[in-house]
Amino acid sequence: MDRSQTLVMLIKAAMESTIAAARATAPDKLTWSPDGKSRSALAQLCECGQACEWFTHILNARGEGVGFDPESFKEAQIAQRRASDIDVVEADVRAHTAAFCDALLNLPAEDGSKQVELFPEFHLSLNHLMLLPLENFAYHQGQINYIQTLYGDKDMHEAGSAQIDFPDRETIIEACEFVLPMLIRTVRATPADKCQWSPAEGARTILDMAEEVRQSGGWGADSLEAADKFSFADFDFGAMMADRMQEPDYDTWETRLRANHEAFYAKLRAFPAEKEGLSAEPMPGWVLTMGDLAYYPFWNIAYHLGQINYVQCLYGDTEMH
Repeated sequence: MDRSQTLVMLIKAAMESTIAAARATAPDKLTWSPDGKSRSALAQLCECGQACEWFTHILNARGEGVGFDPESFKEAQIAQRRASDIDVVEADVRAHTAAFCDALLNLPAEDGSKQVELFPEFHLSLNHLMLLPLENFAYHQGQINYIQTLYGDKDMHEAGSAQIDFPDRETIIEACEFVLPMLIRTVRATPADKCQWSPAEGARTILDMAEEVRQSGGWGADSLEAADKFSFADFDFGAMMADRMQEPDYDTWETRLRANHEAFYAKLRAFPAEKEGLSAEPMPGWVLTMGDLAYYPFWNIAYHLGQINYVQCLYGDTEMH
C-alpha cells in the first residue's frame, strides 16, 4: 500500500468515526453550545465537509490561483452555525470526502511539492495538504466527544475498529510528525493556571489529555511488540494514572512525548511484514487489526489536539496555536 492509498483508507475510516460520534450526540444537543459561543457538535461535522470541499478545489487546481478568501471563510462559519439537519450534513461530508479522495489519487506526483497559502502567512505543500482531512476528522471527533461530556454523556462513542489494513509505515510517521508540533505548541500556549482547569464536573483537563498523548506513543510501541497477543487483561490502569504528571512541566512533558513517539516509529518500521495481517482481541469481542494498532498513536494526537483547543476556547483563548 502506497502513501496515497494509505491516506485514502485512513481518511475514510476517520470520516466514519466522526460521523458516528456526531450521530451519538443527543438530538436536542446537536446544535448546543456549552457557552453560547463555542461551536456545536453539528457545526464541527459541517466543517469537516466544508474543509474537504475546499481542499478538493485546491488539489484539482494543482495549487494554482487558489488561496485564502476571508469572505468565503466567513460564509463557511455562518453555514456551520446555521446547520440543523444531520442527514443533510452527513450527506455533504460523504460527498466532499469522496471527491477529495479522488482528487488525492489523481494528483500527479510532480505536483506534490507545490506550495499554497492556506491561511495568511501559512503555506504548505500539496503533499502536506493531503494530510489535513485526516487530521481534521480526528480533531473534530475529539471535540464532538468532548461536547458530549459537557452535557453529561460520559460514554465513549466510537465507531469501533475500522478493520484497517496495514498502512504505509512512513505515511503514518509523517502524519504523526505533522500533528505533533501542533499539539506541542497548543499545550505550551496553555497558562499554568489553566492546565488543570475543567469546564464542567468530570470533564478532562488539558494536562490530563496531554499526558495521555505522551503515554500513547509508548502504548503504540508496546501494542506492535505484542502484535496479535496485545491484550488489556494485565494492563495496570492504576500505574498508568500514577505515571501522569500532577503539575504542568512542559519541558519534561515534551521530552517524554517525543521519546515515546520515536520508540513507536522504531517499532513500526521494524514490524515484521508477515504479521501485518494478524488481529488482536484486547478485550472480549473487541477485535483490532495490526493496522488499527499502527494508526492509533496518530489518531490519539489529533483527537486530543481538538479537545485541548476546545477547552482553550471555553476559557477564552480562541487563537489557533
